[in-house]
Amino acid sequence: MKLQLTIALSLIATALLSPAVGCSVDEIKTEIDCFSYCRQAAECDGDVDRDACEQDCEDTLNDCMADEKEAAQDQLDECSESSCDEFTGCTIEAGAQCFFGI
Repeated sequence: MKLQLTIALSLIATALLSPAVGCSVDEIKTEIDCFSYCRQAAECDGDVDRDACEQDCEDTLNDCMADEKEAAQDQLDECSESSCDEFTGCTIEAGAQCFFGI
């Protein structure tokens, strides 16, 4: 609950500041989705470097076509809430959404 509140407050602050610093709502959503996803990835695998994960996640999502990106982000949201046992399969599905539009 505390993490969700922190993310919500960050989102509000970023949304208020985004016009001043040139961030779009899409960029903010990508950052939040990748943050949540990489938080869970690091929890499931202690070898995950969260900073590198977040950068890779953002780069990958930004390379997707718009409709595939939205589907992939929806899937990443689900993965962020998955148990560690379900996480890897969920992640593969998110990649398929982005790269193949499946």
